[in-house]
Amino acid sequence: MARKKVTPAPRPQSPGMMARILPPLGFILAFSLLAAFCHTISHGAVLSPGQRYEAAKEDMERLRRDGTRGMQRAPWEEMAAVFRDIHQDAATWPNRPAALFKAAECYEELSRRSFALADARKAAGTFEDVARRHGSSCLADDALLRAARIRAGRLKDSRGALTLLDTLCRDYPNGDM
Repeated sequence: MARKKVTPAPRPQSPGMMARILPPLGFILAFSLLAAFCHTISHGAVLSPGQRYEAAKEDMERLRRDGTRGMQRAPWEEMAAVFRDIHQDAATWPNRPAALFKAAECYEELSRRSFALADARKAAGTFEDVARRHGSSCLADDALLRAARIRAGRLKDSRGALTLLDTLCRDYPNGDM
């Protein structure tokens, strides 16, 4: 009788060292390339203050029209922070007062939507900052008038509003406001 040749069952092969480390190395390499690309893009495409300001104005208009996001607090606070950052970072930019004025408008819009007096105070205070910091700007008289309206209307502070209007008449007799 002939004996059958018995072949052992195939042993599962253990993955070699290379097969085990290639997937993590691939991931690390891909992640590193992505990080380098993002770093290059962020540092290579530095926007001027004017470009940042125009982009932020467009974002603000989109936020005004957005019925869902426009009713949330965080987007308005973030938008105001963007304008404040532009104001702070662009010390020699000639349109710097406009950035602070837009930050005040963000707070004013937030106060209309939130009905919170704290937001109205922040809006009035920021408008007053525009006039205080940039008194020679053509926006200074506009800012005083907007602050006075907020003080009189939302904050019921007629004395504060009258003080601002007196300042407006005294300091900007030829202003457009």
